[in-house]
Amino acid sequence: MGHKFSMYSQVLDEERAYWVYLPPEYNDTLYGKACYPVIYLLDGDTNFSLVTGLQQSLTRGMYNNMPECIIVGILNTDRARDMTPSRSLLKHNGKDLFATSGGAANFTSFLRDELKRKIETAYRTNGYDILIGHSIGGLFVMNTLVHYTSLFEAYVAID
Repeated sequence: MGHKFSMYSQVLDEERAYWVYLPPEYNDTLYGKACYPVIYLLDGDTNFSLVTGLQQSLTRGMYNNMPECIIVGILNTDRARDMTPSRSLLKHNGKDLFATSGGAANFTSFLRDELKRKIETAYRTNGYDILIGHSIGGLFVMNTLVHYTSLFEAYVAID
């Protein structure tokens, strides 16, 4: 369904894994050197198969409603840290519920300065980037839309 890669993030100071799905025609010489929009999918470890399947369905047949896209599924290491814009003070039984929360700005820098640059260098992209997130990933999408409006051309927050 896709190929798994990893890269070391200077911003996050950790190794980050991601999956890349290329449209079936990407390497077909009949289509030349076509360039593609890129979907950056948060929670790639849980949503990658769903989104690639939807994309395949919506780009095929007589009523293709969507252009073919490169899909980059970003795997998680710490959702509470990466997806939340501020530190949470919520406690349960005396313990912080989201002890590592508040790292969305750093995760945004990782996306902007490291991952997007890597994808744009490695693949034929057309400059139309989409960010998709679900649940707490949707919170990250909305925060990015408000504070980094021009970072992506489209935003999809699902809950």
